[in-house]
Amino acid sequence: MTDGSLTFTNATGIAAGDGTDTLVVNTGKDETIVLADSTLFPVLGSVAGVSFAGIEVLEAQSSSDQLLGTTAADTIVISGNNSGSIETILSFTGIENIDTGAGDDRLILLSTGNISGTLTGGEGIADQLDFSQIS
Repeated sequence: MTDGSLTFTNATGIAAGDGTDTLVVNTGKDETIVLADSTLFPVLGSVAGVSFAGIEVLEAQSSSDQLLGTTAADTIVISGNNSGSIETILSFTGIENIDTGAGDDRLILLSTGNISGTLTGGEGIADQLDFSQIS
């Protein structure tokens, strides 16, 4: 293991440690990554039946992955092609679809950002879509 990467088979949970930890989701099929809470550190979530904690970077590698937000009021920034961050504590790439979840969320679209799939406001009653950063 010279590059710091590990491959898990039949894992049920991953708890990352100090430093910047990256979770690469490459199951060979489209996945929904469910975030349990993005307002507390460590970030908690699950994907493909595996729970995770303490991940700072999420890389999805299928053609139509979805990120399902939390029940909290999150700020999601779309800064690149199918990439961005949530609450500045979790960055993501390869996410083609976003459902902001049940909280009253704010989604900021930067001029360099786009989502190739769908953007769903979730169950929040006061979700905001912010285009103010686009010139």
